[in-house]
Amino acid sequence: MIIKTENIEALIKSAISQYKIHQDTGISQGTISDLRLGKSIIDNLSVANAGKLSDYQNKQIIKKLQAAIGQQRYIELIAFLTRNFNEIVDSQRDLAKSDEGDNSDLIMANILEADFKERLTDPLFIAQCANIINKIK
Repeated sequence: MIIKTENIEALIKSAISQYKIHQDTGISQGTISDLRLGKSIIDNLSVANAGKLSDYQNKQIIKKLQAAIGQQRYIELIAFLTRNFNEIVDSQRDLAKSDEGDNSDLIMANILEADFKERLTDPLFIAQCANIINKIK
């Protein structure tokens, strides 16, 4: 699990009520209140609570994106990104196998593949991609 403090910060600053966050995550309203009032800081959260808040904010981002572009367009966006990321990785692997390629090209293909897999689970990145695509179209 990747915990992003910027996700938690955005959630704490959001208009979502403490009660709603508590209901959906199981984290006490007191903990959420302390974060909002500055009585506590994100760095002092337990890993479990930080993970719950980060995951909850990711779900909120995905819901907003799906509401903005529609469920089908969201699915198409993920497919588009996956397909293009795979083409980039395959191209890097092809370079590694060619006469001009070497071991560093294969290493880079593996790094790109790992990075792309992580990015496809990051709702903020996906939302940024959707914004870029909408600006181009």
